[in-house]
Amino acid sequence: MLTRYATPDELLDDHPWLAEHEAENDSVIAQLLRLKDGRDTMEEAFLASDDGVVAVWCPGRPLNLAGLESPASLGPLIDALAERAPLPLHLRGPVGLTQALAGEWVRRNGGHSNVEMEQGVFELREVVWPQPIAAGSARWAEEDDRSLLAEWLERFRQIAAPRDRLDIDAHVTKLLAERRVLLWIDERPRSMAARVSRLLSGERVSLVYTPPESRERGYAAACVATLSQRILDAGSRLCCLHTDLTNATSNALYERIGYRRVGYQIAVSLYVD
Repeated sequence: MLTRYATPDELLDDHPWLAEHEAENDSVIAQLLRLKDGRDTMEEAFLASDDGVVAVWCPGRPLNLAGLESPASLGPLIDALAERAPLPLHLRGPVGLTQALAGEWVRRNGGHSNVEMEQGVFELREVVWPQPIAAGSARWAEEDDRSLLAEWLERFRQIAAPRDRLDIDAHVTKLLAERRVLLWIDERPRSMAARVSRLLSGERVSLVYTPPESRERGYAAACVATLSQRILDAGSRLCCLHTDLTNATSNALYERIGYRRVGYQIAVSLYVD
């Protein structure tokens, strides 16, 4: 039976497995926390569960999914979503579940779907320091780094999410104001990584970028390891991150510094023909 929720806390209380498997469900949890603290508005939000599946959506965001890989029925959930305007056009969640919902949506409504990215979901609870660690040291990005961050963020977007529209200047302003970006410095900035989403007992790391001329020197490993340790030192129980499964280099890098794969997700776009 479809259940709708008026607040993020109601949904979290009704589904304790979300918190018990925090890294695997980080996209749903991060969206719930954005709603809870007012960064996104509840006015048009969609919070629901049915047959072991949780769905959370706000206009302008992907429809985030969690739960059973092979639910018995997605009909009530799709019916409820079909009443929304505008409709969600991007889905993100576990592979089987997200494929099933996209397939049923297309069967009912026409059009087609496309898998935009296959991602590994990684969790870290203890840093394994690179040996030897790269030359240099870490510092938080400052206002003087604004132009560099804008350039690197745009390069990251082109690689990781070329279809996404992003106000680079506004995003950089937010990252600087909240002291979210860590730079690895060896005479000059060589790599960056950022805290991007707060979870229930941890944070998600992303925006990991090293320009081509500084790669294969250990800068990214040192930067991500240091950022992860700072997150843990600040009281978080875990860090998590998503990787492009086609990028074997980055997947191996994260595993070397203590991240372990705990799940898989896909991002799917829906198109009206």
